[in-house]
Parts: sequence; C-alpha cells; structure tokens
Amino acid sequence: MNKQLNKESKSKKETSHNSERQQRSSQDRITDFILYGMIIILVAFGAYAYFGNSSLLNKSMAYKYSNGDSTFEVRRISENECQIKVFFQGDPKPYIITTRYDPARLEDVNISRRGLNAVKDDKHVYFAIDPYANMTGSTVIATMELGKFISNRFFFNIPSSGAVTKPYNNKTVVSCKDANQFMSVIELRLGDRNRVYSESQGCIVIEGTNEDELIRGADRLVLYWIGVMK
Repeated sequence: MNKQLNKESKSKKETSHNSERQQRSSQDRITDFILYGMIIILVAFGAYAYFGNSSLLNKSMAYKYSNGDSTFEVRRISENECQIKVFFQGDPKPYIITTRYDPARLEDVNISRRGLNAVKDDKHVYFAIDPYANMTGSTVIATMELGKFISNRFFFNIPSSGAVTKPYNNKTVVSCKDANQFMSVIELRLGDRNRVYSESQGCIVIEGTNEDELIRGADRLVLYWIGVMK
C-alpha cells in the first residue's frame, strides 16, 4: 500500500514538474519572440521613413487637435491606427505620421516631462523589458511605436537595441541603472499605474497596467517628443 502511495506521489510530482517546465518553455519562447521582434523592427525603422504624403489625410474624417499652442489635423483610420499631419522645421511641405493611438485618446496618460527630451542627444537607446514579467508579443508594438521615431533617420536617427533588465538566456542585460548622458534606457514595465516619467538621468519608464497601456504610453511619449502633445 505504501509503495503504491509513493508511486502515486512521485507521479504527481513529475507531472507538476513537467507542467512547470512546459510553462517556462512557453514563456521563454514568448520572451524570445519579443526580443527578436524588437531587433527586426528597430533595424527596419533605422532604414526607412515612416510617414507619407499629406494627400493620404481624408479631411472629411479628420478632427483638429490643439495642444494650446498649435493645431494638428488628425484622422482616426481605425481603433489601431491614426494619421497626424505635421510640418518639419524649415520645410513648408506637410507630412503624415502614423501612430496606433490618436492624441485625443491619450490625454489621460500621465506624463512627467522632466528629463524626457534628453534622449534626443544620445548615442544609443535601449528598450528594456523584464523577461519574467509574463509579457506577450503585444509589447513589440510598443517598441515599434518608439522605434518609428528614435531609429528613423528622418527623425532622431539614434541606434537602438532591445534588452532585458535581468539575466536571461545570454541576452543583453541593460536597466535604468546603466543609463548615462550618452545612452538612454527606456524600460517598459507592467505596474499599478499608466504613466511616463524619467526615473533618473537617461532613464525613461513607460509603466502600464497591461500591455495595451504600454502601447498607449509609448504613443504618448512619441507625440510629446514631436510636439503634437504637451
């Protein structure tokens, strides 16, 4: 009887351990997907522009957004895409930039502006995630929204890379404590609030209660950088 109980107990432990290994393996694959997705996206946006001709803006579907100083024409194409007409300094020709969220839907994202513009003078920017935070591929979209402008040669033209904040599968480990005046680290963190702030010199934190909120935080930061939102 005891032998049978021992066998059953051993079998249950093995099943539990196998289940844990499968969960870790699944999460490892997801984390690898996020990191590889970051690399592909950042390389792509380092090579190509991500704006179009102003004729793409359908005025009949547009609304005007004012930040108090300037007004911008915005078109919400769908729940996941909008176009904003902008002008570059010294160029009278209007251009259309594309973001996932339009400014009217981002006004509730808290942003602390101090220290956020320092990234424009960097030599390199890292986008970092916690590899054990059980994130999914949605985080790649947040990185994409940032990479459109940071790595794009028509905007900031700053080399950027994906990283993890803790040791994981021999990936590059970078966190806010590594940031300095020449290298910024943008950490995408899951937390209790939806906000964007600078934690220290060279460290920008995008915090969201879920991954969709990380995407909204990324768009909020981008629209602050290019002057559409304050």
